[in-house]
Parts: sequence; C-alpha cells; structure tokens
Amino acid sequence: MRPLLHKRLPVLASTAAVVLGSQILLSSVAISSEDESSYKQKLQDNQAAIAAIEQAVVNNRKDRERLQESLLSLQADKSNRDERIHELAQQTSAYEAKLARFEARSKRLQSTLLEDKAVVSSMLRARQREQQYAGIKLLLSGRDPLRTARHSIYLSYLQEARTNHITSVVQRIDAASSAHQEALKSRNWLEYLSDKALQQRQSIQQQASRTSASVTDLQRDELEINSRKENLLAQRREVEALLKELQETRKRGSGYFEDGKGTHQWPIQSADGIQLFARFGGARAEGKLNWKGILIESPIGSDVHAIADGEVVYADNLAAMGLVVVLQHGDSYLSLYGGNARIDVDPGQWVETGSTIATVGKNTSHNPAGTYLEIRKNAVPLDPEKWLDAKKRVQVAKN
Repeated sequence: MRPLLHKRLPVLASTAAVVLGSQILLSSVAISSEDESSYKQKLQDNQAAIAAIEQAVVNNRKDRERLQESLLSLQADKSNRDERIHELAQQTSAYEAKLARFEARSKRLQSTLLEDKAVVSSMLRARQREQQYAGIKLLLSGRDPLRTARHSIYLSYLQEARTNHITSVVQRIDAASSAHQEALKSRNWLEYLSDKALQQRQSIQQQASRTSASVTDLQRDELEINSRKENLLAQRREVEALLKELQETRKRGSGYFEDGKGTHQWPIQSADGIQLFARFGGARAEGKLNWKGILIESPIGSDVHAIADGEVVYADNLAAMGLVVVLQHGDSYLSLYGGNARIDVDPGQWVETGSTIATVGKNTSHNPAGTYLEIRKNAVPLDPEKWLDAKKRVQVAKN
C-alpha cells in the first residue's frame, strides 16, 4: 500500500504571550513575538503543508476506489464460487442417489441370479436322474414313449430358457457393476472439483478480508489527514489574523516609547549617579548565559520607578527573578523590573513616568541588592542604556 503522509506538522505558538527572561510566557501582548517576515514564512509553510495533505487525500481516495473495485470483483468471484459449490453439491447428491439405486438393483439381481441358479441346478439333477433310469421307468410305467420324449424335450427347452435368463441376469449385473464404477468415478471427480472450489472460495474470502481491511485503514487515515488539515486551516486563520493585527498595530502605533529613546527616566533615583553591576550582553557569573538587561545597584527598600507611561500587565513572583513587574508601553514595547522586595501596583493599572511601582530587594546570593531592568520589543531584548536618560552619569562595578 502506498505510504501515507506521516510528518510532524508545525504548531504555531500562541501570540497572546511574551517570553520573559526566565522563558515563561506572559499573556500580555496582543501581537506575536515574531516579526512579519517570520509570520509570512509560517503562512507559506502552512499552505505547503495543506497542499501536501490535500494531495494525500486525493491519493488516498484513488487507492480506496481501486481497492473497492477490487473488493466488488472479489465478491462477484466469491458469488460464482458459491454457485459452483452449490451446483457440485447437487450433482454429488444426484450421484449418491444413483449409486444407491445401483446398489439396490445389484442386490436384487444377485438374489435373482442365486434363485435361478438353484432352479437350474435342480433341473439338471432331475434330468440326469431321469435320463439314467429313463428306459427302466418307461418299461415299468407302461407310458407312451412319445409322450416321455416330448416331456424330455420340454425340459430341455425350459433348462435352456433358464440358462439364457441366468446369462441375461449376469450381463445386467456386469452392466450395473460397470455403471456403479462409473458413478463412483464421477462422484470422486465431483468431490475433487468441490474441494478445489472450496479452496478457491476460501482464498477469495481471505483476499476480500484483506482488501476490506485495507479500505478501512484508508478511511481511518483519511479521517486523520482531514483532522490534520483542519488543524492547519485553523493555524492558517490564526497566522492571517496575526498578520492583520500586526499591520493594524503598526498603523495605529503611537510612537510614544520610540520617540523617547535616550531620554526615558532611570528606575532608580540617585543624586550620585547610576551604579551598574551588570550591563546588557555581559556574561553572567552563575553560568554561561548573558545578561538580557541591566542590574542597577541600590539599597534594599529603595523605590523603583516606571521608566515611561504604561499599563501593568504582570505583577507577581517569577522563578529566578523574585517579584516582577512588567509594563506595556505600546507599540509592543515592554519594560521588566525584577528582584523586588514589594510590589505596589496591580495588573491592569495605568502608571505614569516616575510612578513608584515597587521597592528594591535582593533575590540571589550572587548579585548585590538592586533593580534588574529589561526592555523588550516583540519579546526581543534591547539594551536599556540606549533608551534611558543618557545625561545621567553611569558607573560600572568591577565584578
């Protein structure tokens, strides 16, 4: 059988989520984490997969039609075999009845032959005795010799008739025996034909069962293929909707956060300037990973401020980052504030630049107390120093 399409179909990720530094998804952004070209490539891949599945459905149906035609032919052959077996069974029954008649007739002829032989033997013995003492009996009885001669001739005729009858009976017995042998031979031939027909019928039945099973497999495969196609169509609709949403988002983008690049407020207010413990892209001390944001040193309990206007889309604990606040600034820009001791805002709340959103904490033994800041666009991390107030004096700790 032709192998069916069994390849892993691509699964499109949900677009109502944003990947944070810990690789956890937050359902906070309306557009996908991938750019438009990636969506278009996914759409092309999706359409190619749908075309391949549609071709697989066409091939599946052709195979199924071919097998169904073969199944109909096998069923017709099986019906012919059944009729032939029935016909042979009737012929065998007829020969069985004929054999029974031959056997009964043979028994009757054998019985008649024995009786006739007994009669002829009795007549022969009587004639011998009669011929042996015929002269003496004739003298003593005083009968007419001519009458006695006639009687003897009559007995001869009678004996001859009996002998001819016996010969006829023997011939009929031989004929019946020959016919009986022919009937046995014919019945044997019919049994051979019947066995052959039964074997052919069994072979046809087995082939028909295999063909029927193949048709069932193809039907089940087509259901599976159609299910995959429905999934792909749903995914295509999702990608098309995402592309449309991305295009509409670009049209209605405010440009607010983009326009403030290089001037946004630092999350920590310090008259002595900004003390950085880690810069964007630097190697992390606890592993081979690089920093996706910056770590600003600050005393525990210090206020953490929003770097720009935005909506709170996440405010809760996050593995390896402690208490985290995420702000949505529009146009797919996010800012993330990690390592907090306390959170002062709630999801859905709108905050303005400089608003206190949390207080500084210390969530690991490797790093000093301070605020961890990330800026992302479409979940892609950006260097925060390029977006914050460039006039601030920045010092980098030697670590």
